[in-house]
Amino acid sequence: MPVWRTLDRLADRWGAVLVGTALFFHLLPIVFNAGLPPIDGDSALFQYMGWSMTQGGLPYVDIWDLKPPLIYYVTAGLGALTRGNVHVLHLAGVSLTTATAVGSVLALGTITHRQTGDRKLALAAGLSLLSLPAFYQIPLGGVRPKYFALLFGLVGLYLILEEHPGLAGASTAIAAGFWHWAAIYPLLAVAIAILRSRRQALWVVASGLVVTILVLVPFAVRGALDTMIAEVVLTMLLVGSESQFVGIRVVKLFVVYGYGSIVVPLGVLGAAMTLTRRYRRDWWIAAGTGWFLVQILVVDFDWRADLLHLAAFFALGIGVLGSHRDLWRRLSDRLVDAVSGRSSARFLVAGLDRHSGPSIVLGVAILAALAGPVWAGGMELVVDVLPLGPIEPWIPHKAPVVDLFRTLTRGSATVEPPPRYGLPDLQDLFLSKSSVPECHVRLSTTERNLMEALEVTHETTPCGDFDRYWEALVG
Repeated sequence: MPVWRTLDRLADRWGAVLVGTALFFHLLPIVFNAGLPPIDGDSALFQYMGWSMTQGGLPYVDIWDLKPPLIYYVTAGLGALTRGNVHVLHLAGVSLTTATAVGSVLALGTITHRQTGDRKLALAAGLSLLSLPAFYQIPLGGVRPKYFALLFGLVGLYLILEEHPGLAGASTAIAAGFWHWAAIYPLLAVAIAILRSRRQALWVVASGLVVTILVLVPFAVRGALDTMIAEVVLTMLLVGSESQFVGIRVVKLFVVYGYGSIVVPLGVLGAAMTLTRRYRRDWWIAAGTGWFLVQILVVDFDWRADLLHLAAFFALGIGVLGSHRDLWRRLSDRLVDAVSGRSSARFLVAGLDRHSGPSIVLGVAILAALAGPVWAGGMELVVDVLPLGPIEPWIPHKAPVVDLFRTLTRGSATVEPPPRYGLPDLQDLFLSKSSVPECHVRLSTTERNLMEALEVTHETTPCGDFDRYWEALVG
């Protein structure tokens, strides 16, 4: 059948197809919106601090933030390369973040191909990540650390699977240096190495420690290490997660995925299969999926970008699911028997017994990826939001099921969300290269909760007062 031959041809060039498709999905919103969207607030903060570092500024001291430090090394490097031109710096940040996103798609395909030996499943895994519309929308707002964490985390997993423990330890440590929850990558690398040999595990740990020391030394030299630890580490211990019913978090997850939500149950099923004896060598997929499910459903799901790493593990799980040939062979036999007397439906199952799971999974992944732009409103990048209380700001105006979610959240439409940005507006601060009036610029929800825990205000306390943080934690 032509459809099966088409899938075969696509799979033969799965690497090129993934790179080309990922680039297409990232660039098409620019065409539809006639240019880049406004700079995202978080990205403006990262990029402003990167420029400020070229002028002698120091993260955590000049501006409060809880992100690990590696994102500031990236933006400082961009600031140096662009010679202080913030407009070019932003374009460079968008380009670099887009490149990391495309690289992550290719890394997923590469890992899946290594584990399954199937080109169709490699293509399906990469396309499954593109079924999440936020994945290709967010980078166009500027630098985002979760994308760098994802790329280095996936590369580190591939390296440890290929038995390069030194490089794997360094890569996964870099991933953790971009985002707290990416700490799972070095943990997985160490666990995989331990199952092979003690020597490999020591290489992973040693190389990770070298990277960590290299990252921290500049802060120690400038006397800001305690400030960084207070904001990056102690803040996470002092400020609890947002109290929110798990059911609401699940709704948010499916809202963000939209029409591509079929990826969620398939990914969970595939990850669960790695706990069985037959697929036990891929146990780390179940571990990573479980880790990020806890993050999303229990601790940290404040914005769409929080879902990226779980989406990547869903994609890996889909690769495992497609490799279960006995399961798909039994399913295809039942389908063939069910439609054997209906000529109009034969084309739906023709060749299934030959192509089986990989072709079916690839077809589902293609449909899920194509459905994403439809859900996002015709590739619309800057989504206006509805005041829908607990699931605000998750639903774009053009989403076809807005009325349904309005019904689900009726009674909360009059609740005004707190202001997202503090003093001054972060985009204006970045573009004007102004000096900050105080270190508490962002005034995010986490920052305000921290001030409440410390019983201080942003006008009366310096950033990163380690002694005050520690006393609040142990007292």
